[in-house]
Amino acid sequence: MAGSGSSFPGLAASILGLAAYFYLQDKPEDAKWLSTKEKNGAALPTRSRSQGCRVSAPRRIPPMLKDPKVYGLAFTYFLLLGATYTMVFWIPSLIKKLGRG
Repeated sequence: MAGSGSSFPGLAASILGLAAYFYLQDKPEDAKWLSTKEKNGAALPTRSRSQGCRVSAPRRIPPMLKDPKVYGLAFTYFLLLGATYTMVFWIPSLIKKLGRG
């Protein structure tokens, strides 16, 4: 493990993550360390957001394939990935040609 550095930061983050998992509650109403006013204030946005939600039936794939928005988003995603991979693979060789690497 030569050159790997110290594993202390990873160990500290893991211990902190476990402590947070056992210390923090799932809902503001369950938090013992919040006052009643703080619990109500923290739960209000969650309640108002969930009241307007409705459950919909699962959608089928074939009708989605007729929607032009799906193809527009797929093309946009393709361009985004193309640009990302171009940068990832081309920039190092450009830097090398410029004599900086």
